Amino acid sequence: MRSLSFISIVALAVLLLWGWAKGGDSCGCCPQCGSCDFKTVCRVVPQVTKTPKVEYSCKCEEICVPGRSQCVGTENVADCNGCSHEEKVYQPTCGKVYTKKTLVKNTVTVDKCTYKCIAETVCCKCGCNCGNGSGYSSQSYTPSPPAVHHHVEPHPVHTQTN
Repeated sequence: MRSLSFISIVALAVLLLWGWAKGGDSCGCCPQCGSCDFKTVCRVVPQVTKTPKVEYSCKCEEICVPGRSQCVGTENVADCNGCSHEEKVYQPTCGKVYTKKTLVKNTVTVDKCTYKCIAETVCCKCGCNCGNGSGYSSQSYTPSPPAVHHHVEPHPVHTQTN
């Protein structure tokens, strides 16, 4: 019984390989010109890939630091023993203004034009793409790179003024 299943598996594999060698379809001929002569060619296809790009910038924030307190007078204050004495009364003032600079990291996605090679089956007689359908027809395709707009904002370190 075990040898019967092995024989059936081998027979099935032979049938699959025979169908694959024929081209996988019943006719195996070009639908445009009827030729049965095919070849596999390599084509260069443009593609746009999105790559992350890290950009740095500065975030500025103005902060005010408190200054020295000013004495604006005195007042009578009673202590724990019931005795009163005078204490100075202070009023806070503003000091100097500083700029706090913080580095900010931003990740931006940039489109880049790249190329990849794909293998496709074409008819030797008319050149149409009769194979797997994943490529381009040789008559309707001319490789031209897609329009890519590069990010040209200057780096913030190079544009700072002192």
